[in-house]
Amino acid sequence: MSESFDITATELTDGLYIEASAGTGKTWSIAALVAREIALRDDLAISQILVTTFTRNAAAELRDRVRRRLIDTASALAVAPGADDDALVTALRHDDPAETAARIGRLRRASVEFDTATISTIHSVCSRILAQAGLPGAAGEDDAEKRIVAEKVNDFVVAEAVQGRTWDSARLVGTVLAALAAPDAELWISDECVDEHRVRAEAAKAAVSALVDAVRAAMELTPTFDDLVRRAALVVSSDDDGAAEAAVHAEARRVIGERYRLVLVDEAQDTDPSQWKVFTGIVAASGVGAMIVVGDPKQSIYRFRGADIGAYSAGRRPDALVTLGVNWRSDRDLVDALNHLLVGRTYGPAIGYQHVQARPASLGADGAPAPGSALVTGPAPLELVDMPGVTNASEMCAMAAARVVEILRKLMDIVGANGL
Repeated sequence: MSESFDITATELTDGLYIEASAGTGKTWSIAALVAREIALRDDLAISQILVTTFTRNAAAELRDRVRRRLIDTASALAVAPGADDDALVTALRHDDPAETAARIGRLRRASVEFDTATISTIHSVCSRILAQAGLPGAAGEDDAEKRIVAEKVNDFVVAEAVQGRTWDSARLVGTVLAALAAPDAELWISDECVDEHRVRAEAAKAAVSALVDAVRAAMELTPTFDDLVRRAALVVSSDDDGAAEAAVHAEARRVIGERYRLVLVDEAQDTDPSQWKVFTGIVAASGVGAMIVVGDPKQSIYRFRGADIGAYSAGRRPDALVTLGVNWRSDRDLVDALNHLLVGRTYGPAIGYQHVQARPASLGADGAPAPGSALVTGPAPLELVDMPGVTNASEMCAMAAARVVEILRKLMDIVGANGL
């Protein structure tokens, strides 16, 4: 059995695998790890950390979470210990005030220099590698996003014009790009905005929200750049002996090796062999770097897009595997039911169900659920829906959706009966 991940003690060694299940705090752990390493290491700058994930939306969320974690950890360390301190903040407090101050300084410096960090998709990383080698590549991530935003805004403005409504397309484009760059930000309207101006502002707010959703949906469907990955892998893997570009590739590897000291691969179960070659090539070029793999092999669902769970599994070693074993999202009854139902189940070679614990706050002193700790009450924590005769996904989705609607109606009745 693998060890549990401990933000205060788990060492980041090259080849470490951190395996998660749904709700076990994967994004929290990645952000906390970056903050911990920055605080403790005087030889590591935020610009030397590479965090890569599978989708653009996930990369945007990671950037926001990591930046916030750096700022919040520094702020917490700068004041007296409090009840809100988590395990990382507590561990980073040092008996020597000067050392604590030094850690705060590193965190604050990293937050100021945060724009130098590389937290992006795999394909954006590959574009950077090719640019470093002076080679042409596919349109960068920012270019693709701007193109899609421009297309969606243009479609919207034209459709509105038919209805006699006019919009400033340039201002819409800028607002949508800003909203995409800050996924946790919320559009708001000043209380001073009244009458027809408020009506117009409400319409603009709804339009921006709809456009953001449309852009995200379109970006999720953007084809992957297989050739981009292949050429980047060639640059960093030293498989170019005798090639005319060998000298250029060698110089690119030298620069990349000097740049990155820590590589964190998020959603690693959805990668393929060529992408693994890119990651390992970056670490090899560094000579002193480390690659940390974060993923959930049970959620490898992108085989149709080239994901290869075998590539992920090939590097797993029992001595370099830790797990996130606490579900922070679900109630204890549901966690216990799933553990009972899925124990012993497998999802492919060497991929078994990972037993998880409920969040500590949901347990009383006697180990029973604490009163009022459940987030959802009323329906059974787990229901199995029998689907006899179902032969296609559409029928399955329709039956499952119908049952979800029934459960939601039951919850609304409970809420109404309690005057909530």
